[in-house]
Amino acid sequence: QIKLPQVADSVLISPDGLKGYSFYSFDDIAYMTVFDIPSNSLEDTITLYTAPRHSYTRISSHVISKDGRRVYVAYQPYSGDQSTILAVDAETRQILDTISLSYRITQLILSPNDSKIYVGAFSAGTGKILKIDLSTKEITAWPYSNPATIPDNMVLTQDGSTLYVHHSPNYSGYRPSYLSVIDTTSGQEIRFEQFRFGVGAMALSKDEKYLYVSNRFVDLVRVLDLSDFGEVYKYRTSGDLLFSEDGKYLYVSTNNNIIS
Repeated sequence: QIKLPQVADSVLISPDGLKGYSFYSFDDIAYMTVFDIPSNSLEDTITLYTAPRHSYTRISSHVISKDGRRVYVAYQPYSGDQSTILAVDAETRQILDTISLSYRITQLILSPNDSKIYVGAFSAGTGKILKIDLSTKEITAWPYSNPATIPDNMVLTQDGSTLYVHHSPNYSGYRPSYLSVIDTTSGQEIRFEQFRFGVGAMALSKDEKYLYVSNRFVDLVRVLDLSDFGEVYKYRTSGDLLFSEDGKYLYVSTNNNIIS
């Protein structure tokens, strides 16, 4: 066990499994605590930002690079179409760069070579996917069908060629909801599907033949064949989804505080 200085809102683990990063935001201040997993010891706590008081600024997403050298953290105030992405050096814990956006952010995903970051974003009620080139900071906005929806879940294929984006009319994920399949080379939407249920989480099988989709309101995980999006199986559970490294096991954090 590791005793953290604050209650963690969320946690990241480095790709090699040796370092952990916990995040905590309260009263318009956010912290990142670094801990060493083999020794179960704390290493450092840094302040990520200090926002204007009563702006109720919170961390909305974070991701760590495949090489474990960079941690990217997105944060935004409670209201207004604005957000910031921080690039933090995982070794020195210094903030290396900031990217300001005129959008609200729901999720960050890094490309396999860590050169681009894909952002689920929306502004003035319109959702988009942003591609940010991390070397040039060039931002490209990709629209999708039925744009009056919020992109609340994204998964990327291992080679980075295809992005699956779930979007719904609001954060709650009330049905109907939608899935857009985007070619990341062209930025074009190559498939569009409508779901008759709200989606809580998504995960790709390791062979990338199936998409696992948890229902937000009912204990149900659907397995969809990506060749035709037909449903091939159901599990009577629901929650966040994570595959083991070998793809043999699917872990589900259920709504009743149980991991299946």
